[in-house]
Amino acid sequence: MTSSGVEYRVNPRFVPDNVSIKFGTGGDARLYYDGSDLVVSPADVGAGDLKVSGASLLLDSGEKIDFGAGDVMLTHASSQLQIDGGDLIVTDGDGLVIGHTAQITTFAAQEFQILGTANADAGMALIRYSADATGPDLILGKSRGALGANALVSDDDNVGSIWFYASDDAGAEMNRRAAGIRAFVDGSPGAGDTPGRLIFETTADGAGSSTERMRINSAGGVFIGETANLQQTVGLTINQGANDNNIFTLKSSDINHGMTAIDETDTYGAFKKHNGTRGGLEIGGYKATGEAGRAIQLFARLVDPADTTKTTAALGVFQVGSQIKSGTTVTGVGADGNMVVFASSTTARFIFDAEGSAHADVEWTTYDAHDDLALIADIENELLLREDAAQTGRRHMLEATGIIGKDSWHFENGKPRAMVNTTRLAMLHHGALIQVANRFNEFEARIAGLEQRLLAAGA
Repeated sequence: MTSSGVEYRVNPRFVPDNVSIKFGTGGDARLYYDGSDLVVSPADVGAGDLKVSGASLLLDSGEKIDFGAGDVMLTHASSQLQIDGGDLIVTDGDGLVIGHTAQITTFAAQEFQILGTANADAGMALIRYSADATGPDLILGKSRGALGANALVSDDDNVGSIWFYASDDAGAEMNRRAAGIRAFVDGSPGAGDTPGRLIFETTADGAGSSTERMRINSAGGVFIGETANLQQTVGLTINQGANDNNIFTLKSSDINHGMTAIDETDTYGAFKKHNGTRGGLEIGGYKATGEAGRAIQLFARLVDPADTTKTTAALGVFQVGSQIKSGTTVTGVGADGNMVVFASSTTARFIFDAEGSAHADVEWTTYDAHDDLALIADIENELLLREDAAQTGRRHMLEATGIIGKDSWHFENGKPRAMVNTTRLAMLHHGALIQVANRFNEFEARIAGLEQRLLAAGA
């Protein structure tokens, strides 16, 4: 035993401060107490390590292993191992597995894995506790530089992916992808400029790999079943491929219309192709019992006062236009072409053509029980006069003819109004003209008879 080169003879049960016990032929290792700590120096001369072989190194709970005089400290307490004063670094090529004794393989053997059999040991929580509006972050990054170095990425570089894998029981690897979310550079990047897009993938039934289903590009455009649309900057594009059923469906659990041969019973609106190969948009509205109307209701709402022009350049608060193909663009409907058709199911009832003519498929009605001219006068009088008790019977009579809608009489701005069936009114006018013609012919015949008698008397 020596201290500063001086040998001490001491009680073998006690060693003074800074007195070393040396080990090895050359005294390469020593053990001594420096007044506060017990120091083990296994490489006092040359090189060497402190090894524990064939036994365990046991520390009481709460004791610490101190690296670098408090720089990094390892503490065990209450079934926990705590690292203070520094970071835990696992070097490239090495891994960290939590919950198992070995790494498992997906499309690769990832170095960091959490493996378990329940929510508690097969999950990860990122929680931020702070008195502000900021939450925790999960960051996936990409650089074209060497490890730890930043270098500019390129267009279409994959910035990061979240994959969802499942075991198909066909092998030892967890290598069947069920779905994924991927991020790519979407354009030419530069300093302070990193355009990106997100791609969502799922795996179809019977398939072994995932397929892109939806993407959001750097401009904010959303594409389902499609990757681009030259006619869209920001918006939604849906490509349903060769499918012919609904492309867009609106549902509500409050709805139960029962028309299940056409759409599911809780559907209240649907968009689809009218024809499987030729296209055309078909819009369906569904309404359950309780109100006899408005399965589809459209409102056009304008801030400015409505246009009052009555020319071919007129604008409507609600405006419908019809066009046909002309080369790669469109033009107006040609001569005699039907612009708008109103149908009962698939049977056309009203047609408006390119010349502005209206056509109606009607059951012709005559008013043989009425004097048509008097009936026209009654309509004129009833729509000009104010309501009084004497008019009630006449109005019911006009309703019975079908020319005036039942219970449609009302007042606006102090004047009576009613819903007039213009088709039946045209029929009434037609009958009235026939009556006028008949009376005219009758008068002509009488005049001709008088003329003949006068001629005979003068002779």
